[in-house]
Amino acid sequence: MSLAEDLQRKSNEATTVKRCKLGELIESLDPETGDALTLYIEKARADKALPVHERVFTAAWLEQTLRTWKHNIGRTVLSEHINERCSCDVGK
Repeated sequence: MSLAEDLQRKSNEATTVKRCKLGELIESLDPETGDALTLYIEKARADKALPVHERVFTAAWLEQTLRTWKHNIGRTVLSEHINERCSCDVGK
């Protein structure tokens, strides 16, 4: 591999969006399920404006539901994605 090829490869990698574990899951699901999960995340983002005791769409519930379906994604990852602080949102 030449230096030019190595630099081009690295440049191509830099333009690829890195996904967090939840982002990777969404991309791997069938479209209907991925859309449903994305909708839940959007509703969880909207719920952030409510007092904690009034929130319906929570990372805690999502964590439990995903675990039921054998997707072990922790609450921290879920919260970071919901709060748009994960690698999926870097450079947006």
